Amino acid sequence: MIHQKSSFNLNNEISVSAFPNPNNGKFYIQVKNAERIDHIEVINIHGINVYKAYNDAHNDILVDITNQPSGLYLVRVSTNGKIQTTKVVKN
Repeated sequence: MIHQKSSFNLNNEISVSAFPNPNNGKFYIQVKNAERIDHIEVINIHGINVYKAYNDAHNDILVDITNQPSGLYLVRVSTNGKIQTTKVVKN
């Protein structure tokens, strides 16, 4: 299986990546061109927030949603006053 990076870039300023994608419920969030990540939310297809992390100064953040069912999830990242969303698939 080929693992891909899911990423989003807003006006070439900040780049958010989630990898590996698809994954087993553990994946990393990486933000380039930002000093810190203000918060991360993972939302399931029903709109329920299943993961939150706040005020993390680290760039590569491990997200663990292994207790959630397989499927598509939205990852919302807030950094430098901007909110960006990317998708991840949990196998």
